[in-house]
Amino acid sequence: SFDVGRWAWLAPGTLPSVQGQGRVEGRFGAGRPGRLQVTDIEGELGGGSLGGAADVRFGSDEFGALGFAALQLQLDDVAAAEGALWWPTAARLGGRLSGELVASGAVDALTTEGRLALDRPRVEAEFSGALLSGEGGLGVRDFTLQVDALDTRILRQLAPGVPLTGQAALTLTATGRIVDGVRFDADVTHGQRT
Repeated sequence: SFDVGRWAWLAPGTLPSVQGQGRVEGRFGAGRPGRLQVTDIEGELGGGSLGGAADVRFGSDEFGALGFAALQLQLDDVAAAEGALWWPTAARLGGRLSGELVASGAVDALTTEGRLALDRPRVEAEFSGALLSGEGGLGVRDFTLQVDALDTRILRQLAPGVPLTGQAALTLTATGRIVDGVRFDADVTHGQRT
């Protein structure tokens, strides 16, 4: 069994409080890249469950100081507010998340794809692209977000002054870092199509 909170010192402010179990195998040595394989992850997070596996690499030419050869996460009925650790505005969300995430690459340029569903208000999204961090700042590369069922009540939870109601659909593509500017294209449909 494990408690991720015990490892918070490895990456302060980035690890959620997860308790559960999993299988861990590792290879470490002075002057050579390390590898940590975590499989059969089953944990509790935000009143729901978290499952998955990770192939973590340390100090390699391909992944730099820290990266993932593979990361697979499955969320089931997790409180959306748990995301506030990485995105403080998520604390305003009252619903529960389910979905999956697949990622690989160095942590400062993590290639991702997945799908997430929020139950209240109902929002279903699919995404893919690179999440950027590190010296260049936060950003995205070739990131696409497709939301076919967007209950606009979520906008009022995140930005209370937004007056939209009803259903919407969104396709968004974005590339760039926040400090330099993010270029994005969005296609939004609100209300009934005729």
